[in-house]
Amino acid sequence: MTDLFDVEQFLADHSAGIAIENHLLLFDRLCKKVDVVKKVFCFYSADLLSKRSDIEISEESYILLLNILISLSKKYIDFKYANSALKLNDILKRKNFLDDQEHICIVTKLEEAMELIYAKISE
Repeated sequence: MTDLFDVEQFLADHSAGIAIENHLLLFDRLCKKVDVVKKVFCFYSADLLSKRSDIEISEESYILLLNILISLSKKYIDFKYANSALKLNDILKRKNFLDDQEHICIVTKLEEAMELIYAKISE
């Protein structure tokens, strides 16, 4: 049997302080899931290229992913992570995982990240 990639465990591990830098390719692939499919499922193949579950990750895991993407956008001054975070923020609002105040707070954080990115590319 092929190894499964457990998205919820992966996100929990990274929220607990495991080095994100070692897994940027996996975060890039999770961005693609958000950007294209508009959903992230619990299990994928080990390389994250094909889904192995029809069950979406939990609300808590979606929020973890959102916060990690915001952090990555600021740390790496990267539009890709900021764009995926914006899309995920909207998805979570539509799913009622975020109330209006939380949604606006995330938008504010993302505006700050975008300002950092614009400042960096303007240098």
